[in-house]
Amino acid sequence: MSFNYNILIVDDTKANIESLKAVINSNFSNINVYESLSAKDGFDILYENKIDLILLDIQMPEMDGYEFAKILSQNADTKMIPIVFVTAVFTSEDFVQTGLDLGAIDYITKPIDTLKLVKKLKLYMKLLEKQKSLELALDIEKALRKEIEEQQSIMIHQNKLTAMGELLSNIAHQWRQPLNILALTTANLKMKFNAGILDEQKIEEIETKTKTQVNYLSDTIDDFRDFFSDNSQKEYFKISDAINTSVNLIKPSLDVNNIDINYDMNDTLEIKNYKKELSQVIINIINNAVDIIEQNKIQNPNITIKTLKDKNNVVIKIGDNGGGISEDILLKVFEPYFTTKFGSRGTGLGLFMSKAIIEKNMGGYLSASNDENGAIFTIELPL
Repeated sequence: MSFNYNILIVDDTKANIESLKAVINSNFSNINVYESLSAKDGFDILYENKIDLILLDIQMPEMDGYEFAKILSQNADTKMIPIVFVTAVFTSEDFVQTGLDLGAIDYITKPIDTLKLVKKLKLYMKLLEKQKSLELALDIEKALRKEIEEQQSIMIHQNKLTAMGELLSNIAHQWRQPLNILALTTANLKMKFNAGILDEQKIEEIETKTKTQVNYLSDTIDDFRDFFSDNSQKEYFKISDAINTSVNLIKPSLDVNNIDINYDMNDTLEIKNYKKELSQVIINIINNAVDIIEQNKIQNPNITIKTLKDKNNVVIKIGDNGGGISEDILLKVFEPYFTTKFGSRGTGLGLFMSKAIIEKNMGGYLSASNDENGAIFTIELPL
């Protein structure tokens, strides 16, 4: 790939600039030459343009080349621009060292040897070409990484929408019982009133029972709202709270399949991270376990959730007695669109996105293994 380069010549003598410019233009077709008769004009050009190399005269009025180079070396935007000093006077070792300390890469002495200048410029252009190629590669890598992150964000959103549909169904199941209780309470209230047996004690009992059911309904809505809110920021939370929230949101699926949850949790474990994201991952893992248990028609189904501290990590282990994952697919379960579920029940995104959330968003690690009962998913998160 061919690049174009910008060279700035700073010299207070117009004839010197024209001489250098003529040599460059006659030997290079991919170099744009900017010219400046003073340090001030040079600063203006550097401010408005991306300069790849500066040919800088040392002897100039008002501000000499060394002062000019020193100012450039103190600015983050210009300190990396290579400088070649052009001089007819300052050729001693002390002056050369001063220039090198200020960022100069070379000296050219007057009168200028045209052949030597062309050779040096060709060398500089090769070095700049390598630098530009590297910068281009880094830009491409950055753009690709951004595109991947955007695609991943879309997939996370899709996975969350799928989870939303499942949770809406769960909420409908969770609401049926308290709504039924409220309906029966209302009917009993009217019956007792008509029978004339409605005293203050019974009113208080009915009020307590009604408040309990209303609070349950309200808590369910709060859990659902918090899980799907867009405000995703790191916060301090107890691991047990995230687990309880997740289990409560999918409790109807567990109840329908008569699945017991066995807990072995350290209720004191607390981290600062993304609570909702962790809840989403736990829901994905438990939903997978429910599907496998249902698919394999497991007798006495159960899921075990264990938390512990291991060095500087919190470890969450979620295991089931669904029979485990075949060894030939154990390494594939986190691949996108890989699913073992029948028909259209699985998208193959749940575990893939779970791994991305834990490892890329939360700085942890998610793995899968088997024991004698079934599959175990292990989440490790930094304290």
